[in-house]
Amino acid sequence: KVYQDAWLQLLSLQLPLAQCVPVLQLLPGRVIPHLSQPLVLADFYLRAFHSGSLEVSVQALSGLLLLLTKYGLGDPEAVSSSAQQFYEQLYSLIKPETFKLRKRARFQRLVA
Repeated sequence: KVYQDAWLQLLSLQLPLAQCVPVLQLLPGRVIPHLSQPLVLADFYLRAFHSGSLEVSVQALSGLLLLLTKYGLGDPEAVSSSAQQFYEQLYSLIKPETFKLRKRARFQRLVA
């Protein structure tokens, strides 16, 4: 509980975009497995995904998919009503600039 609360406090600080990428890389493997309620990170991931930064959006995708598939993010009705917006954002990431990012291999694995 203390570990989870510490991370929530950190993520509530509205990190600069430059700091979001390393945090987004760290969360899925080193933080989420130790949280009692991983879904509390959903807002952070959604803000990052919709940040407007291509690199941050691509990094957020990994955690969002983890929360969706392993931890049941969203009930069926809520997901279906916002699914179109999510997929529009996801498809907007598929452009030449994305494949020039340093972490492009991760993106390609996630959307495959």
